[in-house]
Amino acid sequence: AIRLDPGYAVNYNNIGYAYNELEQYELALENYNEAIRADRKYAVAYANRAILYAAIGEDAKAEIDIESAVKYGYDRASLETKIYIIKSSR
Repeated sequence: AIRLDPGYAVNYNNIGYAYNELEQYELALENYNEAIRADRKYAVAYANRAILYAAIGEDAKAEIDIESAVKYGYDRASLETKIYIIKSSR
């Protein structure tokens, strides 16, 4: 499906999430970036990229993406809780 509609942000986000779960962070980041390029207001992609950045210790980048995710409708408390859990385990 992604080859038929490369602008479909949800597909890129989902692939990024799968790579993130496999701890393949570079591939996850590439796909989150593509999701955001496809839809600049896609809050879930910003949130997932923030979580990825938190997992790899890029806290400043995570904060920027948290703000973007919240700006476009993601729940701040939910996202900050997820990031707190990630940071606690690194």
